[in-house]
Amino acid sequence: MTGNIDVVVIGGGYAGVMAANRLTQRDDVAVTLINPRPTFVERIRLHQLVGGSDDAVVEFQEILADGVRLMVDTVTRIDAAERSVTLATGGTAGYDYLIYAVGSGSADPRMPGAAEFAYPIASLEEAQRLRSIVDDAPAAALVTVVGGGPLGIETAAELAELGRRVTLVCGEQLGPYLHSRGRRSVAKGLSKLSVTVLDGPGAKVTSVTRDAVRLSDGRELPSTVTIWSAGFGVPDLAVRSGLSTDAVGRLLTDETLTSVDDERVVATGDAAAPSDLPLRMSCQAALPLGSHAADTVLSWIAGEPPADFRKGIAAMCVSLGRRAGVFQFAHWDDTAMRLHLSGRLAAKLKEAACKSPVKQLVDEAHKPGTRPKVTVSADGRGVVGHAGARLLADVADAAGLTRAFGRALAGLRQRQGRHDPGRVAVDVAVMLADGGEAIADLAVLRDQAQLFGAVASDPTAWRLLSDMDSDVLARLRAARAQARELAWAQTAETRGGLPASLAAGLLVPGLVFDLDASIVICHSQGIRDPDLEEDVRLQPVFCFLDNTREALSGLLRAGRAGSNTTADHITVLDQALEQIPDEHRYGTDILIRSDSAGCTYGFLAHVRSLREHGMNTFFSVGVAVTEPIREAIKQAIDHPEWWVPALDTDGDPREGAEVCEITGLLPAELRANYPEDTRFIVRREKPHPGAQLSLFDSIEGFRHQVLATDSPPGNGSIQYLEARHRAHARVETRVSQCIHTVRPLSCPSLSSSRVVFWLFRKRCLL
Repeated sequence: MTGNIDVVVIGGGYAGVMAANRLTQRDDVAVTLINPRPTFVERIRLHQLVGGSDDAVVEFQEILADGVRLMVDTVTRIDAAERSVTLATGGTAGYDYLIYAVGSGSADPRMPGAAEFAYPIASLEEAQRLRSIVDDAPAAALVTVVGGGPLGIETAAELAELGRRVTLVCGEQLGPYLHSRGRRSVAKGLSKLSVTVLDGPGAKVTSVTRDAVRLSDGRELPSTVTIWSAGFGVPDLAVRSGLSTDAVGRLLTDETLTSVDDERVVATGDAAAPSDLPLRMSCQAALPLGSHAADTVLSWIAGEPPADFRKGIAAMCVSLGRRAGVFQFAHWDDTAMRLHLSGRLAAKLKEAACKSPVKQLVDEAHKPGTRPKVTVSADGRGVVGHAGARLLADVADAAGLTRAFGRALAGLRQRQGRHDPGRVAVDVAVMLADGGEAIADLAVLRDQAQLFGAVASDPTAWRLLSDMDSDVLARLRAARAQARELAWAQTAETRGGLPASLAAGLLVPGLVFDLDASIVICHSQGIRDPDLEEDVRLQPVFCFLDNTREALSGLLRAGRAGSNTTADHITVLDQALEQIPDEHRYGTDILIRSDSAGCTYGFLAHVRSLREHGMNTFFSVGVAVTEPIREAIKQAIDHPEWWVPALDTDGDPREGAEVCEITGLLPAELRANYPEDTRFIVRREKPHPGAQLSLFDSIEGFRHQVLATDSPPGNGSIQYLEARHRAHARVETRVSQCIHTVRPLSCPSLSSSRVVFWLFRKRCLL
């Protein structure tokens, strides 16, 4: 990557990698990450390295963005005046902006004998050395862990679970951060692992020897292996470079993380002290600090004032071996609250918390500018609007839809710009779902960067949309199908399966598709498409899944298109079936419902032909009351015993409504226009006051509606089949929601309208 703005990031930990990846949003920024090791260290897994359950390293190529240059070296001095850093290998590296992310390590124990006889565990090399020491120690060796914080607790539990005899020396208190309830859970968990816990006034270590640990109350604990996990420190690079630091050595910054000495230097992670009030040293703080440091640099580059850092820490996760743990919830100010989780559930949450940072780094590498982490609290701080719309974006991200869209749209990306095309597409869809009426309404999202992250400009979004064609839409449909498969699998795992469609108070087996069309009128500033009428009327056809209310497919058509065009209905149905995962598409009953627009021989024959491809498809469509059908109804009227009460949505008899099957009353030549074994059912009902009646209905005094279905006898009474078809009316509400979104949008041509249609169809998916 080449550019004319050089940014150097010192330190390849959680905060440093996050910052480096996020900086690649701009093409004119060249990012160099300087780290003393060629691999990334998962510090939150170092206790697992000692216990042998994880190696605690990840290759940098797995988590670094392609545009980041990795330099394996150590910075020995920062020259802020010259904007350069001196390297241990003897060279220098210049910068326009510097991000100070040197992290933390073991603090100087300042305890007699600790440096000589105790083994620290805060770095990769220290943990690897300790692993060898533990492996070489006899099985009956006495292990003493000094330090009652999370690292000490986790190390003690990890070794005890392996059968080691472990004593945990905590000093004044076990788990000082924890609430008393959480502390009791930790003590209980350690007790189950046979860990001896020493805390209280007399449990402070005064000295360490080769084979013992002495305490302040005079006790001497025999110890074959002594592990030191008490306290963290930071490198003295800032001090040696003449930059302002706090008493510990953390770089002093303002609330934007900019150094108080030089706005070209930004600090992040454990080595930063915003307003001399640093956050707790933790991975949980490092990631948002890293992303904010990058945003601060990008703001300075853009000539804009950077925002203050306003994130909090919401919890602490402590593992107790591989099968138990404690998840301690916290207030916004990082003080523990009464609420905590324990046991296996907490262990699963801890493992998820360990996996999440690497995943976030990978996501940031693939799509720099990933949305900021949002913390929900009830303290009235950090109040934002449109927070619900953020959930829609998160659904797209969690289901893999954003990434799939990015791959589908990759061919439209003419340069490696700041905005991933998949992210742009999702942002536009979220904007529409939130009530937006034009691309300019992206400003609503863009103005809340703390909630939605970086949002593309209007020209960027328009360029992406204007370049879409039928091939791109096909790739987008495939991306939606991929994301839907994942979402349905999660639904099956958490809820036991998809919800069922209901009719007359009964479950409808399998899946239910509803096809429907509607007229849409779009505003236009100049007509340039001969397919469009002067008033820019459009007539899209939709297919919804009644079970989940999802919009499966749709086809945008000119307003003069026929309402019962067979080819269009077949296209929409086939595209809808492509959205269904294979395990549901094959071997599951699929009912296709439509009004009379779908009542064409070609469409119904296509539905029937799908059975030859392994799909159990059936149809239920409205039928226009023609003269032969009218005559059949008249014959049925003469036989009141053929009529049975219609059912309402709950399955109760509907007053004044009756149904009757008239299949055998229709002439053979009419039935020949339908697939074999098609059945015809008529419903009659007294019209409500003021209803407009046809000539035929006005003579009989009833409103008649006819449906055709190929559901064979034995699959429900005619009352149920009629109620099942009547439930098709639900699709009209869903269609109206879609056209409400698309109606105000500019529509200069039918080709661009296809893009618009994809967008509001995407809204329904979210």
